[in-house]
Amino acid sequence: MRNATRKNPISPEPVPSFTGSYGQGILYPKMRARNIKPGFFLNSKLSEVPALTRILFIGLWCLADRRGRLEDDPKRIKGGVLPYDEYDTSLGLAQLHEQGLIERYAKNGNHYIQIVKFEKHQYPHHREPESVIPAPHKPRALPSPAHLNPDVLNPESPILNPEEKKIIKEKFSVPKPEEVTAYAKTIGFVLNGGAFCDHYESNGWKVGRVPMTSWKAAVRTWKHKDREDHRGTNVRQNVSVYGPIAREALRNRQAQGLRKVSESAIGKVLDGLRNQSVDQTDGSTPERGESER
Repeated sequence: MRNATRKNPISPEPVPSFTGSYGQGILYPKMRARNIKPGFFLNSKLSEVPALTRILFIGLWCLADRRGRLEDDPKRIKGGVLPYDEYDTSLGLAQLHEQGLIERYAKNGNHYIQIVKFEKHQYPHHREPESVIPAPHKPRALPSPAHLNPDVLNPESPILNPEEKKIIKEKFSVPKPEEVTAYAKTIGFVLNGGAFCDHYESNGWKVGRVPMTSWKAAVRTWKHKDREDHRGTNVRQNVSVYGPIAREALRNRQAQGLRKVSESAIGKVLDGLRNQSVDQTDGSTPERGESER
């Protein structure tokens, strides 16, 4: 067999040409290394085609360019993939096309093949040249709203109802003290609106370091914190009025109360011990001589 090198009309790279018992005078495109995944052997679509057609499908990967395209030339494909088998390549390509594994199409009078989902499963070498074969089809541009048919579209679509106004997020506005007090009443919370406004006005109406977006949410937060921190105390109303400003004083007061309780309990124990010692010294204990008798 004699080897030679010719120019491929599709790719600028030189490709080998063979002259012999198989494929005499046919140009064989350059075969490239591709990946084969385990899912190939379990593919339900491939189970519908003969075994040699599955091998043909793998061979198409190696013949295709980096975009998964190649010339639709059954004789040339057979010479590159199955040169030693009696096999109808045209029938095999038709079977693969019917199963949706390849797409056969024509552009400018030439016939091509596009391997479906090729770029999803294959990772061509970065030096592999770009495809010179045109894509099967260009994505069609969506029609403008003026050309839409309202009879076949959702009547509630905003495109068909331009009179509907877009929802605009409300901007934050500083509340008045009476507004804060009134809203707190609606959620069962006693709050001094003036103290609330003074507290946030002093730090530029920010919650931490973030600008406030809803003062009503801040009121609800005060209510939740008041319940968690001061449940069962007799100073809830004072905390509600002054908010975080009074909490530190409340904690100190509670700590002092615990200390008073502890001192009271210790005092009771000491009083009990004193009473016991008095009972023992006032004659309640029998003398030694009496016990010996």
